[in-house]
Amino acid sequence: AESANLSLDLNSVPPGTFSYFDKKEYTPTEAPDILNGYLLPKGFVLVQRDEFLVCISIDEEIAPNLIPVISADELSKRGKNELLTVVFPLEGVDVPSIAKEIEQVKGPQGKVVGMQSTNSLMVTDIGTNLRRIQTMLAGATRGGPNDLVFKPYTMKFLAATDAEMILRGLLGLSTGVTNVSAGGGFDSRGRDPRFGPPA
Repeated sequence: AESANLSLDLNSVPPGTFSYFDKKEYTPTEAPDILNGYLLPKGFVLVQRDEFLVCISIDEEIAPNLIPVISADELSKRGKNELLTVVFPLEGVDVPSIAKEIEQVKGPQGKVVGMQSTNSLMVTDIGTNLRRIQTMLAGATRGGPNDLVFKPYTMKFLAATDAEMILRGLLGLSTGVTNVSAGGGFDSRGRDPRFGPPA
């Protein structure tokens, strides 16, 4: 905190002591990431917000205003063990479905909120998990504006089989019904010879 000219706010104090040594030099931005690598398994994390370096317990509800909100582009410049919130824009996918899938891969301190109004996903987690989620979302949303998007529709005023026939006709797909009139299946009087003479 002193090296980075930050005010240290010990909301929660981790028990015990901490000793660490290696031969590398770390910037004031990199040093908290090293510390967080050891604090997270103990249930604590250092968060830099504005001019404060705050130590908080991840076992308790974390106030959202303490967690820095960054863009997806900025994620690669942040720490692997840094607790962050990223808003990922989505395109061509079902937001609730994606949110449910990402919920399964987030870390224990993570939180996922699907925002349908802005077609985006807000994810709070540590940097390592957020990078993995970013890669997954890039694979799910890759493609152009002409990609097909499949959505379920509930039929209210039309039978599903009738709707299928109409849609197949509009899309130029085979309906699975043989068009005997086009193939010359009728005789000169307009009768289908397969059914014999009229009764």
